[in-house]
Formats: sequence, C-alpha cells, structure tokens
Amino acid sequence: MPSNILNTDVMFPQLTGGKSTEQTIYEVLNYLYMLREQLRYSLANLGIENINPTSFEEIANIITEPVYLQLKDEEGNMASLIAEVDSLSSRLTDTEGNVSSLVQTTTSLSTRMTDAEGNIGTLQLTATSLQTSVSNLDGEVTKITQTVNGLTLSVTNGEDSSVLRLMSGSAQLSSATIEITGMVTFYDLSHTGGEIKTVINGGNISTGTISAINIEGCNITGSTFKTILSSSGNVGGEIKMYYINDVSDNYLAGGLRLDSDGGSGDARYRLFLFTENVLGENFALKLDAAGAMSLESGSDIYIIANGSGEVSISGSTIRLIGQVLVNGSPIQ
Repeated sequence: MPSNILNTDVMFPQLTGGKSTEQTIYEVLNYLYMLREQLRYSLANLGIENINPTSFEEIANIITEPVYLQLKDEEGNMASLIAEVDSLSSRLTDTEGNVSSLVQTTTSLSTRMTDAEGNIGTLQLTATSLQTSVSNLDGEVTKITQTVNGLTLSVTNGEDSSVLRLMSGSAQLSSATIEITGMVTFYDLSHTGGEIKTVINGGNISTGTISAINIEGCNITGSTFKTILSSSGNVGGEIKMYYINDVSDNYLAGGLRLDSDGGSGDARYRLFLFTENVLGENFALKLDAAGAMSLESGSDIYIIANGSGEVSISGSTIRLIGQVLVNGSPIQ
C-alpha cells in the first residue's frame, strides 16, 4: 500500500545509463502501477481535513446545480436530501411505513410526518404565522393557527366541531357542548364602575342582577321578588303554575297575575290569584291561614259563586256590621 505521495517523485524512472529497452519498459510500467495505487489510495482517503479552506470555498462556489443525496441501508430505510438554490428538502422513510419530510425556503418551513396507520402531523411556519395539525383516517382533525392577530384552536370529528379563538381584547368559544369544572369567576360583565363579579361554583350563582327569558329550577330564595307589567300590555308580571311536567298553556293550572284589560271596576288594574281547567279538571283555590285572616279593601268587596254554586260562611260567631241587604232589601 502506498505510504506517501512523495514516492511519485522519488521513484520516477531514470531512463539513462545505457539501459536496455526491456529494462526501461519494466521501470516505466512499475512506476505507472505504483502511481495508480498511490492515486487510488489518496482519492479514497480524501476529506475536508485534506483540503485547504480557501480551496474548499472555491470548490463549493463551483457547485451551481441542484445537489441530490440518497442513502439506503440493507433493511430498506432511506434518507434523501435535495439542495437547490431556493429550497432545501429532506425525507426519511423506514420499512414500517413511517415517513418524515421537511421543506425549507427563505420564507417558509414545512414539515410532515405520517405513520403506517394513516395518522398525519403537519407544521407550517412563516414569519407571520404558525399552523399545526394532527389528523387520522377517521376524519378527526385538530388544528392550531397562530398569527400576530390571534390564536385559533379547532377540533373536528365529522360534522361535530369545537373552535376557540383568542384575540386581543376578546375571546370566542363555539361548541355543541361546553363543560366547565371548578369555580368560575366573571369580573366586570358589561360594567365599568367599581368591581362587579359573578361567581359560579357548583350549583350556586352569586351576582348582582340576572336578566333572562326563562329560568328553570326548583327553589328561588330571596328577600324581594319583582315582576313588571308592560305599560302597553294587557297581561304581564305573572307567576304561573303548571300541571304535570309541561309548561304549555294547555297545562296551566293557575298562578298570580298582574294585568290591565281596560275594563272597569275589579276588571281594571288588578292583581289576582287564579286557577284554570286542566285535562277536564277545574282546579280549586283555597286560602288557608293558621292564624287570623282579614279581607280589607279601599273600595268594594265581591264574593260571587257563578251558576248553581253556593256561598257558605261558617263560624262560632258571625258578625255583620253596617247595613245588610238581602236581594236588595235591608234587614235589621
């Protein structure tokens, strides 16, 4: 094996001194054989450490065409690299079907990974945005998109989806079902003066004023319960009670009502307790007091039993004070 490139100079054939033609040819052939082996050895062991840095830069500047590199082992695993003037691409594959690829340009970076089960993960990066996604063969996809204007997270499974958007000064959440575990506190909801907060902890809500169209529940406890009659409406400010588990008017059994139907007397500007007929049954109305009961009015008091109904007043003592009329005639 050649030991030094200097041998090419030391062993150069000397064709003088009256050598025969046969000897001359032998020395030349021997030198050529040695030169071939020396070149083969030198080129096989040539690396960047054997090249002058200035010369290496000159050689690198000569490369103007795309560079393609591919490596493969006996098991079938493969790595490839493509270098072009405007992009750099790499790709790794294995015998199990896993693939990883990356594409880089001056304005973007994209990477993609897949496996044999069809799961796919991607990432796309630019100077103004970042987007990642993970998906599978069943159509399930999660995405994250980030820009200087906001952050969007989305989850899609067929026709169902959930989206969360975070922006400067606002946030949006859209989903068919939203579940929150733990105590939640809201500060300054549509309020600019002082600290107003709403706290939701389990089945409890603590706040100032709640405005809603419908509130369903078992118990409402408070010092004041207010209802309002519309200034132009005939009926409003009602507390309604329904029979069975149905809140349609067909099952309205009674309630407390404030109304103004434009009539006269007791039919105008009134508050009254009432009952209705439900499923063929007339609901009765009973006032029951454990202590004394009084009926007081600033005007007339009417006690009416329509049709064949009777009016009964019973007690150990019945006192009538003032003029008493029976069928329009006074009695003493």
